[in-house]
Amino acid sequence: MTYAIASKFRDKVVVIQDHGGRLSGYMSIWIPLGICSLRNTDFFFTVSEKLRKELIKYIGINPSRVKVQTMGVDTELFRPISRDKCREVLGLPLDKYLVIYVGRFYDFKGLPLLIKVVRRLKAKYDVELVAVGGHQSDPLFTYIKRKIPYSFEYVWHELMPYYYNASDAFAWFWKDVRYGAPGGVSLMEAMSCNIPVVSNTLIHSRIGKELSKEELEEKGCYIPRNVQELEAFIERALTKDDCMTRDLAERYFSWDAIIANTWSIYKKLLEIKGFDIR
Repeated sequence: MTYAIASKFRDKVVVIQDHGGRLSGYMSIWIPLGICSLRNTDFFFTVSEKLRKELIKYIGINPSRVKVQTMGVDTELFRPISRDKCREVLGLPLDKYLVIYVGRFYDFKGLPLLIKVVRRLKAKYDVELVAVGGHQSDPLFTYIKRKIPYSFEYVWHELMPYYYNASDAFAWFWKDVRYGAPGGVSLMEAMSCNIPVVSNTLIHSRIGKELSKEELEEKGCYIPRNVQELEAFIERALTKDDCMTRDLAERYFSWDAIIANTWSIYKKLLEIKGFDIR
C-alpha cells in the first residue's frame, strides 16, 4: 500500500514515516518495487540509524532525504515526583538504591546483563534491579520473574512516572543500538522525570551527537560502550545528586520540540512544491 501511494501521488508531497522492524528490502522481491516506487518519495523519517542506512543502501534514497526522527515524551505527565512518595505508593523499599529497566523481557535490550552488573554492585551497595514491562509471551519472562524480586508486567502509562521517580537510575544496554529509536521512549521518559540514565542507545541520538561526553555526564547521561563502562556508569549514576536530564528531555524529546522540527521539514517540502502554506 505504501508503494502504491508513493507511486500514484507524485504531484503531492509524500512523506513516509517508518515505525521500526526490518525493511522489506531484505526480501529480494520487494527491492525492485521499492526502487521503482520510493525514489520519488519526498522525505523519509525512520526511527533508527539502521533503517536509515538500509533505505539508502537497498532503495538508493538520497541521504539528504532521510532523517532519523525520535518518538517523544509528554513532559507534563512524566515529571519529577518525591522519591519516597513513589516508593510508598508502589511498595518498593525506601532504603535501597534502585536501578530501573523498562521494556519487554528480552535479551536484546541487555536485561540479563543488567542482572549480572547489579549483582556485582551489591558487593558495594544495597542495590536492587527493578524491571517493568514484561509480558508472559516474552522469552525471558519466567527467568526474570524468578531472578528479580521487583519485576512487573505491563503497567498503565499514568503509573509509569511513579516507577521512574522511585528509581535512582535508568539503564539498559542494547546488543545492536542501530535498531533502537534514538535513545528510546523509556529512556526519554526517565530523563523527563530527571533521573540519571545509562544507555548505549544515546550514541545515535541528537544529544549524543550534539553534546560532548563531558557535557552529557555533567547532566546525568552516560553512554557505555562495553560492559565495564556499563557497570562503572551505573555506579556513578546511583550516587549522582545534581541530575539535570529533564533539561535535555524538554529540549530534545518534548512533543513541542519534535513537532517544531517536523514542521520545518514539511514547510520546506511544501514550499518547494509550490503550495501556499499561509
